[in-house]
Amino acid sequence: MINCKIQCSSFYLHNIFIFWLEITIITKHLLHYEIGTYLLHYEIGTYLLRQGLTAFLIL
Repeated sequence: MINCKIQCSSFYLHNIFIFWLEITIITKHLLHYEIGTYLLHYEIGTYLLRQGLTAFLIL
C-alpha cells in the first residue's frame, strides 16, 4: 500500500514536471517568435524608411 502511494506520487510529480517543461518550452518558442517578428518588422521598416528617404533626397 505504501509502495503504491510512493509510486503514484512520483508518477504524479513526474507528470507535473513534464507538463511544466512543455509549457516552458512552448512559452520560450512563442517569445522567440514574437521577438523575431518584431525584429523582422523593425528591419523591414527601417529599410523602407531608408529607401524612402534616399528616393526623396534624390528627387
